[in-house]
Amino acid sequence: MPPSIVAPLGSITLGFNALFAWLMLGERFMALDLVGTLVAAGGAVIIAYFGYAPQGSTLLVSQLIF
Repeated sequence: MPPSIVAPLGSITLGFNALFAWLMLGERFMALDLVGTLVAAGGAVIIAYFGYAPQGSTLLVSQLIF
């Protein structure tokens, strides 16, 4: 897959960072934190799904998940 599609998926690490900060460090995780994390992750998935792909290549949702 082209880097323009794969790179935005790196922002999903924000969700994992928030989860591990809550589990390991006991950080408070408020509703606004959840909303921000979901918006960032959702935006990254949308950019990756609709991002530029060279002519003739196809991107399946299963390629984004697995």
